[in-house]
Amino acid sequence: MTINKLVPPDSTSAAATRQLAALERAQGRIPNMEAGGGVLANPENCLPIYHLDGKVLCQMNADGGVPLSAATPVGWQYLIGQDDHAKSVEVVGDKAVAIDTGEVALEIAHALKIADQGHPDEMYEARMLTFGRAENPVLWLHPEDGVDRFYSLGPEPAEVEPALVLDGAMKAAVARQAIQASPNFIPGDEVGG
Repeated sequence: MTINKLVPPDSTSAAATRQLAALERAQGRIPNMEAGGGVLANPENCLPIYHLDGKVLCQMNADGGVPLSAATPVGWQYLIGQDDHAKSVEVVGDKAVAIDTGEVALEIAHALKIADQGHPDEMYEARMLTFGRAENPVLWLHPEDGVDRFYSLGPEPAEVEPALVLDGAMKAAVARQAIQASPNFIPGDEVGG
């Protein structure tokens, strides 16, 4: 399989690099701006983040399904370093909004590796797909022509059926909407998507 990665705008790479340097300083280390040192946000190790929010999921549930074309690009996920030194920075616009110093970066890298081993004659664009609190994010392989593929994140990533993931996200979003419509709803006390 050939997995293409889009190149993010320079401003997002700069934001990710600034956030990583700030983390290094906060941990009492001198920021290492070399790519191998794990601080430089390399655009080659970056995935676009797409999002399907709860309102869209609820509307799509009412309409009878979720087309992936309803997913909107919202940011970029940088993967920096490897193994125990892996980091992940999420950038929206030109601001780093989340940083992870291990698990998320390892899970995404592992899912990419597993995905790269399947479907050898096909070409995909690698993306992250998020659903807010409705469902866990997935690695989304989007072809120019053909079938979209999802890979779960976690210690043992695997290809998962997109329809099942989208159906689960829709059900969680509808349940969340019902909870929020309840007269006993207390903001901040909700669970799910």
